[in-house]
Amino acid sequence: MDVSSSLLIYDSLLKELRDRGLSNSRPYEIGLMNGKIRLLYHHSRTSRSFRMALLREALEEAIVEVKQSGKKANTLLWSLYAWNEGRSRIEGRVRGWLKDQVVGPGDKESTVAGYGFAIWAESRMTGDNVHAVRKLFEEAVDCPSTRASVALWKRYIEFEIREREPTRAKLALFRAMRCCPWSKGKIPQELF
Repeated sequence: MDVSSSLLIYDSLLKELRDRGLSNSRPYEIGLMNGKIRLLYHHSRTSRSFRMALLREALEEAIVEVKQSGKKANTLLWSLYAWNEGRSRIEGRVRGWLKDQVVGPGDKESTVAGYGFAIWAESRMTGDNVHAVRKLFEEAVDCPSTRASVALWKRYIEFEIREREPTRAKLALFRAMRCCPWSKGKIPQELF
């Protein structure tokens, strides 16, 4: 069964909302996109001949729409995107998209949730490539809008401990204490 013909209903209704200039219809647009994504997800799990690009395009459109509506984090859509792309094993496209849409330009628009998701996705994609994960942690703790996040620093220190890098973990700890001096009571005991 071809799902493309079913998508025309969603697309025509979205077009109708936009053509009529209903600028305050964002919740309806997001709801329609969610319905379209649910239909595509169902077909991706049940159909033998499903084009992953259909789900990718719908997810990208929905994530951009949610971001433009003022909500910065929708980890469910991000996770579904990573799941869909993980089946194709094309990791470069996922990294680029995560950098552009989820993490942001590394300034005041970047969020802890965005970096957290990008780190999670990178660790699932690469497995053994700790350098890529470490690079994302470094970007996150250097970013002005996320460097004061105790949770991010804690995850970074725990990552270095898991990787059996106590020297790196201690350096990250001391940097964290400089950036978040109010959090000194939450030092992981594994460092001592």
